[in-house]
Amino acid sequence: MIPSLERPFLVGQDGFWQRCDPRHVIVELTATRSKGEATDQVFRTMRQRGYEFRRLEGLYTLPWMYDEDLANWHFWKMH
Repeated sequence: MIPSLERPFLVGQDGFWQRCDPRHVIVELTATRSKGEATDQVFRTMRQRGYEFRRLEGLYTLPWMYDEDLANWHFWKMH
């Protein structure tokens, strides 16, 4: 899996999330197709913070040729 800057921010930085409480967050996430634990942690943590999420778009033109899934995701919460 390619390291990302988004993952540590999304699963950590509790002080930021408590202070700022953004309504919308759009990130690019890479997940290994065979094993998605790190990405699953992102979704679990964001859901615990009250966010829903949806995949916006895949970023590979031919996704089946890659071992990793690269996509933009939208996290949002209703205030």
